[in-house]
Amino acid sequence: MSLAGGPPAPDPREIGAILDRAMAEVEQKIAQQRQVLKLIASEDAAAPAECPLLACPRLDRLRAAVMDAIEVLDETRRSFKSRQLEALRKRLGEALR
Repeated sequence: MSLAGGPPAPDPREIGAILDRAMAEVEQKIAQQRQVLKLIASEDAAAPAECPLLACPRLDRLRAAVMDAIEVLDETRRSFKSRQLEALRKRLGEALR
């Protein structure tokens, strides 16, 4: 059965599987947030190396863009002898570590 020429309605069993996957993702995100909040709440805990809430494809794209910028700055450092550009390249490199 379809709605007014749209795609056919999903099988009720598929809807259940879709909801199960969606709820599993929500539960995973809640567990990640719980970990972060526990770290924040504990006074003697060291800061985590990387926040689990930031593990996403967008972060990978940002990391790749920064790496590209560092590479361009490194390749052009002989053409443009700028202490500011050198400092920027170093700060970007440090930010990725």
